[in-house]
Amino acid sequence: MAESMAGNALHAFGVTKQLLTDSFNPPFETQIERERQALSACAGHSEGKEGLMAFAEKRKPTFRPR
Repeated sequence: MAESMAGNALHAFGVTKQLLTDSFNPPFETQIERERQALSACAGHSEGKEGLMAFAEKRKPTFRPR
């Protein structure tokens, strides 16, 4: 499992983990807003840009570890 995750967008995994951890107490509307902000931030990140370009070009994304 770790090997398959290592080749993916690690930034997005971190953001998702944080969203999940913080999702138990806030109101629904607050959580949806946090997810909207996170999605926007991930799309602007270098990994997000690579993922979107790969999708548009119908190829597998290449994420580079930092």
